[in-house]
Amino acid sequence: MIVQHNIMALNSYNRLGTNNNAVQKNLEKLSSGYRINRAGDDAAGLAISEKMRAQITGLERAQLNAKDGISLVQTAEGALTEVHSMLNRLVELGVESANGIYQATDRDKIQAEVNQITEEIDRISKSTNFNGIKLLDGSLGSSTANVDGGSAITATQTDATQAQYVGANAVLNGVTFASLTKGDVLTVTVNTRINGTDSAQTFSLTYNPDKHTQLSDLQDALNAQIKEAFGADFKVTDNTQVLTFEAKEAGADKAIVSGMSWTVKNYNDSASGVVVATGSTSMTETKGVDAYTTVSGFDGGATALTKTSSSADVEKNTLTINGQKFVMVKDKDAAANVNKIDSGINVIVAKDLDQAAADIEKATGIKVAVDGNNLKVFAPKGAASGGAGLTLQVGDTADSFNKVTVSVDNMSSAGLGVNGLTVTDQGIAADSITRVKSAIEKVSVNRGRLGALQNRLEHTLNNLATTTENMTNAESRIRDTDMAQEMMAFTKNNVLVQAAQSMLAQANQQPQQVLQLLR
Repeated sequence: MIVQHNIMALNSYNRLGTNNNAVQKNLEKLSSGYRINRAGDDAAGLAISEKMRAQITGLERAQLNAKDGISLVQTAEGALTEVHSMLNRLVELGVESANGIYQATDRDKIQAEVNQITEEIDRISKSTNFNGIKLLDGSLGSSTANVDGGSAITATQTDATQAQYVGANAVLNGVTFASLTKGDVLTVTVNTRINGTDSAQTFSLTYNPDKHTQLSDLQDALNAQIKEAFGADFKVTDNTQVLTFEAKEAGADKAIVSGMSWTVKNYNDSASGVVVATGSTSMTETKGVDAYTTVSGFDGGATALTKTSSSADVEKNTLTINGQKFVMVKDKDAAANVNKIDSGINVIVAKDLDQAAADIEKATGIKVAVDGNNLKVFAPKGAASGGAGLTLQVGDTADSFNKVTVSVDNMSSAGLGVNGLTVTDQGIAADSITRVKSAIEKVSVNRGRLGALQNRLEHTLNNLATTTENMTNAESRIRDTDMAQEMMAFTKNNVLVQAAQSMLAQANQQPQQVLQLLR
């Protein structure tokens, strides 16, 4: 027996401390509801649960994003519903004006309503927005066209006695290649009419900064594309940042393209990274500035029109913008003769190109400027280059599959091709019906796209909710306290604390037994 050290009391004391610590942890878990309150509770479990928490938080935010996206789509689609209604009214007015029982004054009144409707279409396209983001002005568009979102400009000009060839210039969309970023595609469409036959070709240029292309390579690539498209060799010249492709003489069978040239302007000196994507026929996003087409030979000098009776001869002297045909003459006799041949052509009686440009701009709503002896027809804003669309983040990662793009084309009157719609003439009114129905189809396509997108977002929302539920359940099993199990542990540890306290008291009494030996 010893008195210097009470080993039994020391052992009871250690057990009491251990049991107290266990009770403390039990109380902490029971009071917080969490099995893991610090890394020491379960280091691996903590790391896994925190990663799950981040995913759950992202999924919950993605659900809100999807709901916002549905609201945005509904806003755009609701506005297009009214645009559809107005276009249907335009069809009705066009059919009404095409009826032969109306006088000019009657059609003027119909035209007044047509003008109001197209202005309202423009107002809706400009004002419809979601959180300040405009939805229908073309900024969310994914496609582009040379002019006005519709038919590109075509220009032909020959005298009636020179029908064997067409001398024309077309400036391809003025594009600053330096503004392109990797993966951007520049699409250029050349439209022309040779001997009354339409010919259109599309060239796609893809910018890739990983590969540096010399200017001469760009010239050769474009030349090869044009040669393949039109079956003619071209001479390439470079002067003050203008690439000109001029047709070479190649025998009698090539005479129909003699004198024709295409020009690419504003390509920038560097021109690095521009390659030709062969086989592309689709119109894609174009990054450019001041997109325009230059029209030459449209100066009213075709006096042969006053003597000819052939519609083909008239066709050779027309300028077509978005389906509207224009012929410029300098006297009323020529105008009357053209009207007899083809009442569907807009005849402009003008003393010079300035007056002609003003009349065309008024009729089409498209900016037209005079450049020497040529006309420059500018693509309107929102039609020359489409936007990249609005991207919705509908997942918890930055992967592309967690992004949904909302795309709406330009729904203005210009984008729909109904700007400058004229019903003051019976023949023109009949032509307007086709234009409006084409616009209705475009709105239908966009509404269908929005409806499909809304359905997709609703499915996305359901999937996000299910995934969030399952992830939360998994995270809960790792992180949360099983209250019943923890109460059992608490009760056990609490009893052990009381027992240890009792045993410590008993152990402290053991040294007193030594006194019995001293008596």
